[in-house]
Amino acid sequence: MLGSESSEALFERARELHRNQQWIEAAQCYEAILAREPENHKVLHLLGLLSHQAGDAELALDLLHKAIQLEPNEPAYYENFGSALQALNHFDVAIDAYDVAISLNPHAFQALSNRAHIHLQRGDNTLAVEDFQAAIVANPDSIESYFQLGACLEDLGKDHDAVNVYKAVIERSAGEAFRDQPQARNEMFVAASINKALCLSRLGKASCALKAIQAALAIEPDHPLANTTLAHALRDLEQHEEALKVYEKACALHQQSAEALVHLGMAYRECFDLDRAIDYYDQALLKRPHWNEAIWNKSMALLLKGDYQAGFALYESRWDRPEFRNISAATQALSCKPLLEARHELKDYVYEPSKLLAGKHLLIYAEQGYGDTLQFSRFALTAKAYGAKVYMHVPALLESLMRQLDPAIEVHSSTHVLQDLQHQVDYHVAMMSLPFALGLDEASIAKGPHHYLKPSAQALEHWHHALEKGLLDSVKQKAPHRTRVGIMWRGSSAFARNFRRRSVVLERFVEALSDLPIQLVSLQIDPSHQELMVMQQAGVVSLHDSVSSFEDTAALAMQLQAVITVDTSVAHLCGGLGVPTWVLVPHRADWRWMFEREDSPWYPSVRLLRRAQGDDGRYVLERARKAVLSELGSV
Repeated sequence: MLGSESSEALFERARELHRNQQWIEAAQCYEAILAREPENHKVLHLLGLLSHQAGDAELALDLLHKAIQLEPNEPAYYENFGSALQALNHFDVAIDAYDVAISLNPHAFQALSNRAHIHLQRGDNTLAVEDFQAAIVANPDSIESYFQLGACLEDLGKDHDAVNVYKAVIERSAGEAFRDQPQARNEMFVAASINKALCLSRLGKASCALKAIQAALAIEPDHPLANTTLAHALRDLEQHEEALKVYEKACALHQQSAEALVHLGMAYRECFDLDRAIDYYDQALLKRPHWNEAIWNKSMALLLKGDYQAGFALYESRWDRPEFRNISAATQALSCKPLLEARHELKDYVYEPSKLLAGKHLLIYAEQGYGDTLQFSRFALTAKAYGAKVYMHVPALLESLMRQLDPAIEVHSSTHVLQDLQHQVDYHVAMMSLPFALGLDEASIAKGPHHYLKPSAQALEHWHHALEKGLLDSVKQKAPHRTRVGIMWRGSSAFARNFRRRSVVLERFVEALSDLPIQLVSLQIDPSHQELMVMQQAGVVSLHDSVSSFEDTAALAMQLQAVITVDTSVAHLCGGLGVPTWVLVPHRADWRWMFEREDSPWYPSVRLLRRAQGDDGRYVLERARKAVLSELGSV
């Protein structure tokens, strides 16, 4: 029967069968045509396409290659040739084919889209973004291209741009593209809404994220990821009890997956139920042993609880986390042995650091923020007491202050010196690994050393005179108050998520304290123009222009009777100096301030004033005011 039909009729029948996915019958028609016209490049192309669609990529390649040889200027042939190559993971050659297709037709949608997916698979999101954007120009109705573009932008950290792309996906999903596919429309709407909400959360727009995810849940109330995303938004809005309920629902919807159990543990931690949080992390680890996310969060809960031995042991899991990879890569290049590896090699049942450190040369390097370095630098003295010759590598702003720890401890900030030191020492260790390396617990940490920080005598003398001059210049004709209280109202905006939670606006300090018979002295090194105006009006002394290092701030703080600060590096500086300090910690404080305590095993001179949930600083500063009145005898 096939032999009696004209080639034209066979071709039309083959196309119809092809469109209806009747692969065998369509192939028979194409082959009948090729028996008559072996160089019919259109039929070779279509039979090659059919073979690819039917899963025979090798045959597809042969047929498509023949079609290209017969007609080398048809972009569709290169598109489908590239698709067959891509199916066989021949990515480089596939890209070459797509390049030719796009050179012949800059709007070759399939070539642009497929090339974008190869870039995406290889982790080159920048090139993937360019191709998805071009694919959208070629086919503005391709909602999938919009969605993939949004995902690429997310991976590049361009959440603002991704939000706009997901908005476009949501708008188009309600249009003609899914007119007859309500399920596909709803799936795309929900997926785009979830991703949009996650982007908004990362941008700090929790209320907008909540609205976006509620739209998704209105369509699919029991969507597991949508419920998890809702819980994240509620958590960011500090609605922790509501978030906990949703995390519990999400955990059930996820069938108690390890990820859901960790999220539930985090929710209980935020609700201050640390034992239950740890239990959920342990459950997650039963499902996914050695999973970093569960280990890391368990370490945070243990440290917050004050179980320092177990907590710091698990805190070593930080090296497997993305935010620590740069530090980890730099230290892995050091030729000397890691101290923790040497500790592991000791077979003693009872660990004695002196057996490991006596007579050895130890390089300690700072790894995180200024506050972390100020807090953990004390353990350089502990290592020295165990008999080690200690070298320290710290940020330049801390170098002069760290040099005052002990004359026998060498302190450097130059990267070049770090490379030289590695050949002079036996071991190296990250500063925040020292409690674990030295086998310390809460009791041993509480024993000290305390008041281990001290500025030089020259710095103290300089800042004594500088403050006296600053007081005279500030108060003009009035006699300055002899009781001087330092204030610090915000830390570094580099830690964006914690910045708002930790900070208190300067005006709150002024309202609470400026009418007391004390002299307020700013320890803020980067006041804004508006803050300078507020200080000038309130008579707050600021010497920020003269501060160039932490030793300067330390010497200034030593001239004060007390300090009131938010949770920032100055809190650790003043605690290490032994200056009486009140630290205004957030309602959900960092692990080092522990849980429901007003004192700190790290700093005997520090008292913690915990903010209530929703307090913008007004109420906690009222407590600070009462503390000043009660404890500073000269007031």
